[in-house]
Amino acid sequence: MSKLALPILFVLSLGSLLLGCQSTESAPEESHSGITDSLTQQESQVELIKEIDQSRLLAWLDSPATPLTLIDVRSPEEYATGHIDRAINIPHYKIIANPSLVSQFSDHPVVIYCRSGARASKVTDALKQSGLTQNIYHLQGDIIAWNEAKLPLVVE
Repeated sequence: MSKLALPILFVLSLGSLLLGCQSTESAPEESHSGITDSLTQQESQVELIKEIDQSRLLAWLDSPATPLTLIDVRSPEEYATGHIDRAINIPHYKIIANPSLVSQFSDHPVVIYCRSGARASKVTDALKQSGLTQNIYHLQGDIIAWNEAKLPLVVE
């Protein structure tokens, strides 16, 4: 019987060892998963700048109950040739140099647009780098799409 007990003891020990190794090997995966979960939570805390479509912007503009700042980041000359009603003009290079120019408006929605999206994208990148993303929106299609939809412009 002792000849039989020794192999059984060996198999049980080996099984225990293998199970122990298996749980040790899965611990790093759990740890990695925990890191991934932690990064996902951190990424979700970083608010990205959202896109807004023309119909939603029009609804906001039509609603007196919605405080809104609309920033046209084109040049003053472009702005004068036609801009969306209630838009203020702050050229993109000024915001890039001083993103805090936008922070004074960020207690309510701020919508940024340019001609095609290139300058607005540079502005939103500068705002992201400065941590100013809350309540910031980019108008989809910018002024080109606005014109294509034959939506109204104010000309000065």
